Amino acid sequence: MSDWHRWNLEGPNPDDSSDSTPSDGSDDEPLPEDESGDSSEESSLTLERLSMALALHGWRPHNDSVSVTVTLEGISLRFHREPETSPWLQVESRVRLESGADGEEPELSDFELQQVANTWNTTHLQPTVFADRSEEGRFFVLATRFFVGEGLTNGQIEVMIRRALVVGLQATRELPGLIPPTGLTSE
Repeated sequence: MSDWHRWNLEGPNPDDSSDSTPSDGSDDEPLPEDESGDSSEESSLTLERLSMALALHGWRPHNDSVSVTVTLEGISLRFHREPETSPWLQVESRVRLESGADGEEPELSDFELQQVANTWNTTHLQPTVFADRSEEGRFFVLATRFFVGEGLTNGQIEVMIRRALVVGLQATRELPGLIPPTGLTSE
């Protein structure tokens, strides 16, 4: 697959040698061909294939029985298919609500947080955003879904990874800006 090479979202950066940054692409090597020997052949997307594709770009994926997780710019992205035979792959990340100078979360009701999520969802195709909470506080879940039920070529895996990373990073950067500093007002 000579047309698919290593890539980097921010271009080469010789000063950055962190483990979570993609490679600088200096050794532009194509991805290996599918197991069938033909890179245009579709084959089932397994977590192992996905992990290999991520590792080829310099990430250190963490694998468990149902997911592959990578960290990019301090943001964890979790790729998973549950159950394993699901025709959909989901890429998730979380955006925690920022604490103010006093260490408190913004005073927004669950309804107001869902309004922020709905604003994002009506103006962006991906990722889908949900407001949620846990013991650690409130956050937004960002979910990007891909149909993988018919199998993928290596090139399609590359495109899927790029799309998931780009829309995930865009949302984590822009979503906090939709939260008014004093909360939402109901009229």
